[in-house]
Amino acid sequence: MFRPSTLLALIVCLYGCTSTEPRDQNLAATPDTETAPHQTLWRFEFVDTDQESLGYLLMVFTNDSVDEPTCGNDGWKNMMVLENSLDFDFGVESRPAYTISGPWLTIDLTASVCYLDHNLIGDITADGASGFFTFSHKLGGYNIGRFTARPVSWARPAESADWPG
Repeated sequence: MFRPSTLLALIVCLYGCTSTEPRDQNLAATPDTETAPHQTLWRFEFVDTDQESLGYLLMVFTNDSVDEPTCGNDGWKNMMVLENSLDFDFGVESRPAYTISGPWLTIDLTASVCYLDHNLIGDITADGASGFFTFSHKLGGYNIGRFTARPVSWARPAESADWPG
């Protein structure tokens, strides 16, 4: 009924939503509500286990509200790739609408980043001092190491036909 990767993502998501550990407010950036109240730009950098860069994805997210993200469909969603310097394709360019949760909870990409049977799954650990979150993951069964991300800008690009919404 459920694929194992989807079930794993659901379990991780439920764990994050019900966790009693305090959330690190350093991870909750506040958008400029006059310029982009529902959108934020993220740069996702992939590094291998030796911290060598594998490339990055520049993505934009749209949220239903400016409140802090929550688990599931109330979280950050409508993710679109603006730049991709990686030498492999996640297939997300053709699937811009799916769910991502807050950085202190989980990111459920298993149900959406599925391209040629390549599933991106991972366990998040938060680094409140830097505002980064990281997780180890596997792409098509190949462990490509650590994934780090942080918000790099709340500003809407001046000219971007690809910007959603």
